[in-house]
Amino acid sequence: MAEITNRISYQSAYRVDIIESERGWGQKIDEVKYFDNEDEAKKFVKEYNLKYNNEPTVPDWYMVAEYCGYCQIATIENKLSDIKIGDKERILDLN
Repeated sequence: MAEITNRISYQSAYRVDIIESERGWGQKIDEVKYFDNEDEAKKFVKEYNLKYNNEPTVPDWYMVAEYCGYCQIATIENKLSDIKIGDKERILDLN
């Protein structure tokens, strides 16, 4: 008989949102990036905003990086184990 097993693991990360903003339409999160440490995340935000937001006035449309802080990312690993064949069990990865 087949059996499905789920394993959930958590990884520490630091989140940065890339936000699209358009005058009259508002804002939305366009992309989410995760970094291994806080310094890398903050460095990315600083460099991104210096590169793409260097005008003396705010344009009608722009993208901005925003540091969101520490978070944990959950990863779910699904495996389907099938009937034992001899001494080995056949395992299918469902991810």
